[in-house]
Amino acid sequence: MTTVLDALPDVRYAYPSPGIWPLVAAVAVSAWLVWSIWSVSGFAWGMVVPGIAFVAWFWPTKREVASHMPLEKRP
Repeated sequence: MTTVLDALPDVRYAYPSPGIWPLVAAVAVSAWLVWSIWSVSGFAWGMVVPGIAFVAWFWPTKREVASHMPLEKRP
C-alpha cells in the first residue's frame, strides 16, 4: 500500500517463505475433510494436525525476521 498523496510505500507485506509446510497443511486438511465426513469425532480431532501445520508454516524464522526488520517504519 502507498500513501494517498505522495504514492510512497507505506505498508509492505511480509509473506512466509516457501517450504514443506504448505504441502503438509494441504494433505492434512484433505484428510480432515474426508475424516469429518465419515466420523463426528473426526470433525474436532482432525483439525489438530492442520493446526500444527499452519502454525509451523506461519511462524517466522530468525532469518525472516532479520530480513523484514529493515522494512519496518517508525511511527
